[in-house]
Parts: sequence; structure tokens; C-alpha cells
Amino acid sequence: QFLLQLILIGGASVLNVLGIEHVSNSNTLLMVITLLPFLLLFLCEIPHLDTKHWMDTPQTFDWRAFLPLISWNFSGFENAGHVVEEVAVPGKTLVRSLVLLLLLSQAVYIL
Repeated sequence: QFLLQLILIGGASVLNVLGIEHVSNSNTLLMVITLLPFLLLFLCEIPHLDTKHWMDTPQTFDWRAFLPLISWNFSGFENAGHVVEEVAVPGKTLVRSLVLLLLLSQAVYIL
């Protein structure tokens, strides 16, 4: 276990020394490796999808289950302020992007 930890720390150190391009490429590769099983599961499930009930509207709505779910899904928006220094006109751009994001997210939930 110690050897594995040493290899991981050494590999991360070497990537950092080699430069940001190598770090970016390895992050992209790790992202693809992480998402690939989910994509394969989704593709394998497509033939078994039952779409006849997708547009059904429930007679009652459980707000006690819905509101915590929405709150959890939208958590992390407060972290958008961390990149404000990277934007040309942060006061305008950040507000616009967050409002657009919230509107689109709400539209997805409503649809």
C-alpha cells in the first residue's frame, strides 16, 4: 500500500514538473476512463427503455422529496465565485451565466 501511494505521489509530481499540458492531458484521460463505464451501461440499456410513461403527470406532487433533491442538485453554485478573477467583466458575466444556468436547470426539471 505504501508503494502504491509513493507511485501515485511520484507520478503526480512528475506530471506537475512536466507542465500544465501534461496535467491537462492526463486529467482528460482519467475523465474518459471514469465516464466510460457509465456510457457503456447507458448504451446497453437503450434497447430496454420503456418510454410510454415519460410524459405522464402525477396526480399529486411530493414537495418534501422534491425540494431537498433540487437543493442537493444545485449545490456548488456558490463555488462559481472562485473563478471570478478569470473573467473579463466578472460583475456582468458571472451574474448572467448563473441566471442562465438556473433558468436552464429549472426548465429541465419542469420539462
